[in-house]
Parts: sequence; structure tokens; C-alpha cells
Amino acid sequence: MVQRKRKNARDRPALGCEENFEKRPRLFQKEILPQKNGKIRNLLPIKESSGKFIPQTYEEQEVLDHQEDYEDSKTIEKSVEKTLQPARSKEELLIQRRKLIVEKKEKIALLSSSIVADPQSSLKMIKELRLMLEDRDTPESFVTIHKLVIVSLACLFVDIIPGYRIRERTEKEKEVKLSKDVKELTDYEEGLLHHYQLYLKSLEKFIKYRKNPGKYKLMSPDAAKSLGKVATHSLSQLYAHTAHFNFHANVTLVLIPLANNDPDCDIRKTCCEAISTLFSLDKNGNPSLNTVKAIANVAKEVGPKKLNPEFLNTLLCLRIKVVDYSMVGIAKNKEERKKMKEEKKKLSRRKKKESKIEQEKDQELKELAASEDQEERTKIHTEIVQQIFLIYFRILKHENGGDCRTILPSILEGLAKFAHLINIDFFNDLLNVLQQLVSSGTLSHRENLHCIYAAFQILSGQGEVFNIDPIEFYKIAYKIILEMASESNTEHCNVELLLKCLDVMLNKRRKQVRISRHNEISQCLIFHLKQVMLQVTLLSLCAFVKRLSMLGMQLTSTGKILQILKQVGRLLNSNSRTNCLFDVESLALGSYNPEVNDPLHSGAQSTNLWELHLMRRHYVSVVSRSAENLLKRG
Repeated sequence: MVQRKRKNARDRPALGCEENFEKRPRLFQKEILPQKNGKIRNLLPIKESSGKFIPQTYEEQEVLDHQEDYEDSKTIEKSVEKTLQPARSKEELLIQRRKLIVEKKEKIALLSSSIVADPQSSLKMIKELRLMLEDRDTPESFVTIHKLVIVSLACLFVDIIPGYRIRERTEKEKEVKLSKDVKELTDYEEGLLHHYQLYLKSLEKFIKYRKNPGKYKLMSPDAAKSLGKVATHSLSQLYAHTAHFNFHANVTLVLIPLANNDPDCDIRKTCCEAISTLFSLDKNGNPSLNTVKAIANVAKEVGPKKLNPEFLNTLLCLRIKVVDYSMVGIAKNKEERKKMKEEKKKLSRRKKKESKIEQEKDQELKELAASEDQEERTKIHTEIVQQIFLIYFRILKHENGGDCRTILPSILEGLAKFAHLINIDFFNDLLNVLQQLVSSGTLSHRENLHCIYAAFQILSGQGEVFNIDPIEFYKIAYKIILEMASESNTEHCNVELLLKCLDVMLNKRRKQVRISRHNEISQCLIFHLKQVMLQVTLLSLCAFVKRLSMLGMQLTSTGKILQILKQVGRLLNSNSRTNCLFDVESLALGSYNPEVNDPLHSGAQSTNLWELHLMRRHYVSVVSRSAENLLKRG
């Protein structure tokens, strides 16, 4: 036993050699696997029940590859966790969306207040606010954020845009060294103009989304339409209040077609209101001229059938009082042009250079002048009036085909307003067209009244030089009064427009009795003709007074009845011989026929104003008192 123990102790290794033994590699030369491209490392073998050892190895490169694959799988899992988040309820999504919108609102408000406080040193903030229009990181709320940014930038640009047009510097001017203050100002102006241009391009892009909302994948069609609608409102705001600034002509070309062709009624109304605001606020004239030219182009391209009355009614907001056709349209003859060219050729180089410099200086002084050039303004207004009548005449040309029935009242109202500015060469043609429209019998009461008012406005201005007898217009107006009185629904009749026409026809033209005075006619014959004309005007005056009182009996609106009684009082005061309408024992011959539509042959002098006696018993005290006052005059 002792010997065996010694033998075992002898075979046992020393204590200091255990660590070296453990670190020694286990080699199995016979059963080692063939080496691969990577480095082979041996592992501890596995012993089977039979006592056989199975070697184990691994390749270091493979382990590294598996480690990289493991890290990639980790990143993929993280990205999947981000994209495929666990399903959340609608309430959680709404809460997250509201929080994000509130944060963006606070940021927009902070940037806007800082920009308004100091615009010249806040170009970076303007850029940051504008770049929010290109943010697509939050698809659940970026449409709302875009709307807020669009509206905020529109208000900001209206406030911070200078009151002058920024001129772009040439290459020579950019090479010149500037002082510190001047350089800061020029850099600010160029940066502001750059961001303003990019903002306008963004608005135009959003407006185009409305035409094809399905093509934009990040937004639903309804969201694209609402975003385009907000962009249109902001663009119309800039159009109305930045007429003096750069790129206004480009904004005009985008906005004017929307005012007529857009299918959305609200957008058409917004654009038309912006045009009306521009016409009422414009003092220079150039923005109004560009707008009227754009309207003329739209009317020419679309045609009378597709024009809207609201679109044409914007022209009524123009403030034009003085025109001079001698300033526009003076075409020089070929001989005059040759003389001008010959004179320029005779000049020396020095004089040509001096004249060119003087022209450039004059142009710069005109741009920088604070006071308005009255001659230039009159010239611009004359061009505007020419464009307006070009629109009107082109539409009236197509009336024979019935293409402009819906817009005819707008055309006639515009002709009535600008009749005193029409070139006198067009008076005869225009009056003939109006007379044809009235005599056609296809127009409504409102359209006929607009024709009559336009014709008498033409004859009351420069048309006084023409010896034109508008008897047809008197007959049509007299007929309209009877038809309006016989209508069942008299509350919607155009009483105000009718009284407006009668005021021009009977009150303003009562002294315009025109008789041709030739040398062959004696003074006695002229006096006799005057008496006859006065008698004719008295007959028509009495006929109109009688029919107006008949119309007043059929109305139930107190305001309209009082307007008619007021007009009757004016007509009675215009001629003292109308007192025969209050005299029961009048000596006038004949009998009154209320159905005759000719005021000269109705026999109105043989009747009395029984309608005033009935209106004296009206249940409204104001009407009864007014009728009683008229009876006391008689």
C-alpha cells in the first residue's frame, strides 16, 4: 500500500506546474480537422462512454462574422421597434399629436415675435420658419403645422416688407466695397427677397396640390385640398397688401385665373375680394394695369360662357376719374422714325453716351421719387380704361349668340360707371348695340334697366354733343314699370335701379331740349318748336308719375314705398304744370289708357293721382304722412 501511494505521488506533477499545464494546448494530430481560411483554435475534447475523445475546434473569423451578424440583427430589431411600435389607442395618438402641435405653435410664436421685434437681424429665424414648410418627419401632424407656418409667414411678410421695391445689384455694383451699415442693409434686403421668393414658390406648389390631390402620397386628398385653400388665402393677402414689392406681377398671374376658373366658391370669393381691395388701395396704377390686363387675357382665353359675374364686378372698384387719349396710342409714321434715326446717327459718340446717362438718371429719379407723377398716372389710367372697354366690347360682340346673359348686368353696370371715360369715337356704335339689346325683347327687367342707365350715362357726359333722341329707352322704361306693378312677387323687383334710371332720364335731362338752329329757321318757328317739345315732355312726365304711383300701391315694403313717393315728389316739383294730376275738373281732352306702353299716347293728363288718396290711408303712419304731404302740394 505504501509503495503504491509513493508511485501515485511520484506520477503527480509539481504544484508550480499546474498553471502551465492548464495553459498548454491540447493537440490531437491525428484527428484535427483540415484548416480553413481563418485561424483554427482548439477546444477541450469530449469523452465518450467508450473512452474515445472527440476533438473540438472553431474558426476565429467565423466567430467574428457571427458577432457582426448579431450586432446587425440588434440594429434591425431596434429599427423594427421604432417603425413597428406596439399598437396604441386613438386617444394616445391624439394626445401625442396635440402635444406636438402645441410645441410647434410655441416655436412659431417665439420666432414670429423675434422677427417682428428686429427684422434686420433675424434672417436666420426667417429661414428656420420657412424650412418648417419642408419638414416631413411627423406625417400625422405636418399638414396642420404647414398651415400654421403658411399663415404666420404671410402676416410676417406683410409687416416687415419695406415700402419700396428692392432692386437687384449688378455685377459691377457687387464688386464695389461698401461701408458696414450699407453692407448690412443690402445683405438683409437680398436675404429677405430670397426667402420671400422661396415662400411664394412653396405657396404655388401647395396650390397645385388641389388640382391633383391623389398624386401626393403623404397627404390624403382632403388634406391636400385644405392645404391648398390656406395657401390661396395667404397668397391673396400678399397680393392685396404688397402691390409695391417685387414679384407682384408673378403673384397676379397665379391668382387671377383662380378668381374665375376655380371650382371652389370660397376661393373665387377670396380672390375677387383681394382684387377689389387692390383696386381700392392702389395709388400708383401699375399693379391695377397688370391686373386688368390679366383679366382681359382670362376673358379672351375662357370666352363669355365661362366668365363669372363676380369676376367682372371687381372692375367696378377701380378709381379712375381723368384720362387723356392723346397720351396713348400715338403711332409715329415711318417718316418720323427715319428722321429720328438720322438725327441719332449724326450725334457724336460723346453726345450719345451723355444722352444715355441722362436717360438712366431720369429713370432712377422716377423710381426714387416720393411724389407721384401726375402725367404718368393719367397715362396708366388711360391704358386701364382701354383694357376695360376692350373686355366689355369683346363680350357684347357675342351677345347675339346668347353667350353672356349671366354676365350682361355686370357689363352694363361697368359701361354705366365708366361711360364718361369712353372715347367719343365709340359712342354711336355703343348706343346702337344698347338699343338692339333693349329692342330684342329677350332681356330681363334688370338687364333692360342696366342698358337704359348705361345709355343715359353716355348721353349725359360727352354724348351731349350728339343730337340723339332716346325715345326707345323711354318706352322700354315706361313698359317695365307696368310689368313690375303687375308681378305677383313685387318685393324682389329692382325698384332702386328703376328709380336710379328715372332720375337720370327725367330729372337730369329735363332742361336738355335740343332744337337744330339753322339760319333758315326763324325765331318764331324756334319758339313754337320749343313749346311743342315742352308739351311732349309734360305728357311723358305725367305718364311716368302716374305709373310710379301705381307701382307704389302694389308694394308692401315700407322703405321702397317711401323711395317711390320721394321720386314722385321730385318729378312733380320739376314742372309746375303737373298740378293737373290733382285737379278733378281738368280741361284736358281724351281719356287715360293705363295699358298703352307709349307715354306720349297714354293720355296721362286726363287722369288724377287716386293712388295717393289710397296711400294716405296706409296702415304705416310714415307712408300715410308722406302721401298726405304730396296731396297738400297739389
